[in-house]
Amino acid sequence: GGNDWTPVLNGGSFALKPEKADTTTAGVVLQPSFIPGLRLSADWYQIKIADAVTILSAQRIVDFCDDYDIFCDRITYGAAGATDITFIDARQVNLAKMTLRGFDFEVDYSMRLSDVMEELDGSLNARLLANRQYDFISQPNPEAPPINYAGQTGPVADGGDFNTSPPWMWSAFLTYQNGGFNTTFSWRRISEGIYNVNRIGPEDEGYDPTIENSINTNRVKGASYFNIAMTYQIPIGNGDEQHVEVFGAIDNLFDRKPPVAPGGGSGAGSNSPTNPVFFDTFGSRFRAGLRVRY
Repeated sequence: GGNDWTPVLNGGSFALKPEKADTTTAGVVLQPSFIPGLRLSADWYQIKIADAVTILSAQRIVDFCDDYDIFCDRITYGAAGATDITFIDARQVNLAKMTLRGFDFEVDYSMRLSDVMEELDGSLNARLLANRQYDFISQPNPEAPPINYAGQTGPVADGGDFNTSPPWMWSAFLTYQNGGFNTTFSWRRISEGIYNVNRIGPEDEGYDPTIENSINTNRVKGASYFNIAMTYQIPIGNGDEQHVEVFGAIDNLFDRKPPVAPGGGSGAGSNSPTNPVFFDTFGSRFRAGLRVRY
């Protein structure tokens, strides 16, 4: 029940075994002839990883030893029978297994603007991508119960440096092309997610502020990001390959701030007050330049 300021060893380990993984996918692609330029696809995937190489925090190693009697050989105590921890070996470990399952969806549509109005030039392409991950099962040892982290946006304590996905991830692109001019407007959406599947908040069934694993909120808000990019090619020679390209782009166009999702620290998750795997931590930014090809 106390806190020990304990030296912790991090890094690689000669005791690691190679990871093993099997990936199974199945999908379908539709291109209906009655809507030229339209393509629809849906894919299901399953990824099973055995002996996954990852990093666990020192606290998590102590928890696993206390709860399941695993990783205890990585803990050094002050004296025989003492509970004072003097050293923890938190180098990379092999987790027993991880299983991921989900769906990928895509809608792609291209059209010439002259098909709409004869006097219009150029073409449009619209593309929508979506991912739905419904399983992210982590089991660090056969003695420990498997936990499904699907839908969690916060850090995965058992998974070390693996990150789960919120319930839905969306990306959309709208591109206009006319000769040497190209502009793309993009949108990325991260849906609301769970902060920690091992906690119970007011949004969850069975919430009681008096229980040990209660939390004042167990949700991480979603976020939408918009970007725009433009390029224009100016010929400088007789061949198509010789040109000057002027380009510019703005990321996070509306300067969307990331939602709060406290990290795990000490090697578990991120030390940032958000999840930098999914959310933009830089804010609005732009870049511009020239490329020359001759």
